[in-house]
Order: sequence, then C-alpha cells, then structure tokens
Amino acid sequence: MAKHLTWIKLFAFALLYICIWANVSPAQAFCPERIGYIEKNVLSKLTLPIIRKVYEDLGCSSKFVALPGRRALSSFNQGQIDAEVFRLALVEKKYQRAFLRSQNPVLQLYSYLWVTPDYQETDQRPLGYVKGILWEENYVKGKRFSAFHNTTNLLKAYNSGKIAGFLASGTAIRSKKNTLSPPPIPFQQVHNAPLYHYTQEGYDKFIILFDKYLEQHKPFAEVSEKMRFSTQSKKMQVPSEDSRLITN
Repeated sequence: MAKHLTWIKLFAFALLYICIWANVSPAQAFCPERIGYIEKNVLSKLTLPIIRKVYEDLGCSSKFVALPGRRALSSFNQGQIDAEVFRLALVEKKYQRAFLRSQNPVLQLYSYLWVTPDYQETDQRPLGYVKGILWEENYVKGKRFSAFHNTTNLLKAYNSGKIAGFLASGTAIRSKKNTLSPPPIPFQQVHNAPLYHYTQEGYDKFIILFDKYLEQHKPFAEVSEKMRFSTQSKKMQVPSEDSRLITN
C-alpha cells in the first residue's frame, strides 16, 4: 500500500511538472540561471550538492556562484544573480527588487554562541562573527565582537586563541569540531529561524515546482537533524562594546 501511494505521488508530481512546462513561453525562462551562495560557509558546502540535485531534477542546468554574504545581496539587487540558495526572512528588508520566496523553508537554522570550555565572563578576548550574515550582525550590535570576512578566518582566529568564542550554526560546528582546539561548547542558543530559497520575480512556475519537490522528497531532512545541540543552562551576559573588523 505504501509503495502504491509513493508511485501515485511521483505520478502527480510528474503531471504537475509537465503542465507547468507546457505553459512556459519560449521567451520566458523557467529556471533561474545564476544562483548565489555564501562562499567559505560550512552550511553552504553541506547544502550545495543537495540544491544542485533539486535543480537538476527540476530540469535546470543553472550555474551556482560563490560570493561573500554582502556581495551576494548586492548582486541580487543589481540583477547579477537570479536566486539565492538560502536566506533568512530578514533579507527581505534589504532586497531592492521584487522577489519570490519558497513557501517551504529549505532548512530550520539553529545557531549558538560557542565558547571555549573554560570561558569566563571576565575574559578580555572578543568573540567573533561573520560579516554579511544578517542575524549575526543584528545580534552583535553593541556587544564586544570582532567581525571576520568568512567562517574559515573566524575559526582560524579561534584556534589561534585570538577570540574566546563565536557565533555559528549547529551544522557548521558539527562538521568542523574535530579541527577546533579546544573543542568549543554551545553556551547559548541565540537564534532559531527558517531559511528560505529566494528568486527574482518572474520565476513563479519554478517556485511552485521547487516547493512541491521539498514537500514530497524532503531533501534537506538529514542536514536539519544535525543542527540542534543542547546548551549550558545559565545565561551569559556578553560584554558591551562596538564590534570591529579583523581582516586576516
């Protein structure tokens, strides 16, 4: 019976796909051509092979372009890319062009303040975050944080002892924990929000099929399961101070 229902779902999806393609005019592109994703970002690396397959299964041979977080936003606003792999809904206030958002989230983002196991609130070292990630930029306002251009440089600074902790998603640190010394602990969950797929306007038919694909296949389920961690019970007050940018 379960196998029979699976075949019915696959048939329904194929029928919907054929009907939508039949109504796409030759002058209208069904597939977003250039898809931006945040470079040197662990979550991007984990999800990129999955989103590529989703696009391929929908009949798209799109190009995926690695960009720094802020440049990706600028590129979207200038029409240089047609979509972004994932973004928080916070980005919608930053978009300057009409856009479409997937109805279903790609992932649920659970993010934490990670610190050294022996961290004390009297520690004089700053904490770190990645510039261009909107929820992190909102969280650090008025707090003693140093900004980094990407996750790679952030984690190098942690390993060298320049920072006492950092903001990052659970998935990002689970995949990197064996390379971090000392292994950081999730002190507080500081953010929990859905990540959506965004396109420029005009890709309505693509977004419909994209959402149907997520509903039926749940391609990101395994990644989502790895994103949550238990945290310390007490709350930590992050010292107040203007954040600064570390470029190395």
